[in-house]
Amino acid sequence: MSRSLWEILIPKTSNDGTVISPCVRHSWDEEIRKISGGLTVLSPVEGHWIAESGALFKEEMVPVRVLATPKEMEKIIDLTFVHYKQESVLAYELSKNYILKTNDSLKISGKFK
Repeated sequence: MSRSLWEILIPKTSNDGTVISPCVRHSWDEEIRKISGGLTVLSPVEGHWIAESGALFKEEMVPVRVLATPKEMEKIIDLTFVHYKQESVLAYELSKNYILKTNDSLKISGKFK
């Protein structure tokens, strides 16, 4: 199954407004690396949405990008639900098209000396 570039939004605060400690985020990062092999954490953004109950939620979110298969992304979403105790988790596919080159691939092809 091929990988895509995905983005998932994780919270900076818990549902009661408490700031989530860096240790909690770093343990989530570690689990994501085990699933996808890596991640890119972007600068926080502000999110607003209305829950099914009608409650308005406003919070800072951290966009995180990962290369993953759809199956790996499902695992990441499920882990995020549990890890951050979320009511909902938003993840979206950014692109199926990307180029990933490594030094090893360049050495094999003879283009890197």
